Amino acid sequence: KPKPGELAFKDRDVKILKLVSSGYTNAQIADALFLSPESVKKYLYDIFQNLGVKNRMNAVIKAKEIGVIQ
Repeated sequence: KPKPGELAFKDRDVKILKLVSSGYTNAQIADALFLSPESVKKYLYDIFQNLGVKNRMNAVIKAKEIGVIQ
């Protein structure tokens, strides 16, 4: 469990962030991870909230800054 102030990311969140950083669309992410496009949107919304960002580009930048993805 994360300590207060630490961000917690599940394996699926990290996979989605990696695919976003590789330029995948929501539909491509859905296909790659066997999800519905609506599920991908929900995951991304939750990831954005967790990172405190509003878009894909800033999510990737912030995730790299804090070491969630390379």
